Amino acid sequence: MSVTQALVRSRSLARMVSGNIRRVYPAETYAAMLAEDFIPASIAQTRKEFRAVAAAIPQLRAEPPASRHVQPSCSPHPAP
Repeated sequence: MSVTQALVRSRSLARMVSGNIRRVYPAETYAAMLAEDFIPASIAQTRKEFRAVAAAIPQLRAEPPASRHVQPSCSPHPAP
């Protein structure tokens, strides 16, 4: 991510780095992504979010959420 963050400071390099996704999205969407997502501030925010998720994983593993069993609405066996 740090390499990408440095490369996207230049618009032409940003286009080159993101060329693999250019064909996946419509031209208007790709242009919006270049303008909004592939900028240093957005990449820095993504890095912060990755760190927050990584920090939360040990707590989630230590205290997993309670499992709720949900009955399907079309059960072949009627509830007692």
